[in-house]
Amino acid sequence: ASTGGLVIGGQTVAVAGDKGYVQALNLHGRDVPMEKAIRFFWTKMYLHGVAPRPPLPRGFLWQQRGIKGVKADVLGADGARIFLGVADAGRSGRVVALDGETGEVLWQFPTASHVVPSATLANDLVFVGTEDGQLYALRAASGEKVWELALKGGVGAAPAVAGDLVLIPGLDGALYAFR
Repeated sequence: ASTGGLVIGGQTVAVAGDKGYVQALNLHGRDVPMEKAIRFFWTKMYLHGVAPRPPLPRGFLWQQRGIKGVKADVLGADGARIFLGVADAGRSGRVVALDGETGEVLWQFPTASHVVPSATLANDLVFVGTEDGQLYALRAASGEKVWELALKGGVGAAPAVAGDLVLIPGLDGALYAFR
């Protein structure tokens, strides 16, 4: 399992950004000499209607543009799925799971506040926190909420999980521990 703004799983790299766009690339995709120059001219000819659509660049696997939102942060991956924290307009947000091979949206879990841009994956659960202090344990396969806990103040970073112990740093400077 990986966490952070960039996820590498096997030979796939996933990155997210503004407007909730997510892209997946093959880590071992390589350009051939002159490919970028040829692509540039081919694209110009395509836009003028004198050439067919150019193929996808080498190493490009998929792009997901249908999530919407102000921005997306890659929270982590478990091999089959990529998890995102999506900030929506206003204060609300979502946790979104994408199929790692196709980029298809598998499930979404709405939150009342923006999701802290890191998560922890353990025991088929995704642990995420929000800026308003909610901590969620979601089933990785379905997005079903297993439990929710309210902290005083916001969640400062991704929880740490050791067996059945969950440690979470709060924005109030406290370290919370739960079983």
